[in-house]
Amino acid sequence: VRGWAPGDRLDVDGLEDVLNTYDVLWTRGENWIASIDRFEYVDALHGWKIKCREVAEEIRLGRTNLTQRLGKIDPVWRLLESEEIRVAYIDLRFDEQGVAIKPLNIGVMEWMELTNRETPTEKMIG
Repeated sequence: VRGWAPGDRLDVDGLEDVLNTYDVLWTRGENWIASIDRFEYVDALHGWKIKCREVAEEIRLGRTNLTQRLGKIDPVWRLLESEEIRVAYIDLRFDEQGVAIKPLNIGVMEWMELTNRETPTEKMIG
C-alpha cells in the first residue's frame, strides 16, 4: 500500500477495509484482479484508489463500502475489455454504477458513439 511516508500513522480502519476487500476479490476469483498493481490511500476526503496495469490506469473507490463498490466493476470492465478501450480511470464512487472516464486509446467520436448506445451496460461510460 502506498501513500504513506515512514513514521506516518496508518488509518487502521481504512487499511483493514482494503485488506478485507482484496481478500474478497481474491476469493471470488475476479478476472481483472491480476491487473492490480497497488492500492493507494489518497486522503480522508477521496479515500482509496487502485492502480492498474490493463483496461484502466486506476479505479477510484472512495472511503467506504469498498467491497460493495468493487462489486460494480465487472460490467464496466467487460465492456471496456470487449471494445479494447483503455481509460484513465473507472470511478466506482457513484451509488448506481461504475463509470469509465477519459478514453486513452480512441478518439472523441468513437467515445461519443459508445455513450449514445441504448443498453444500460453500454451507458457506463462518461
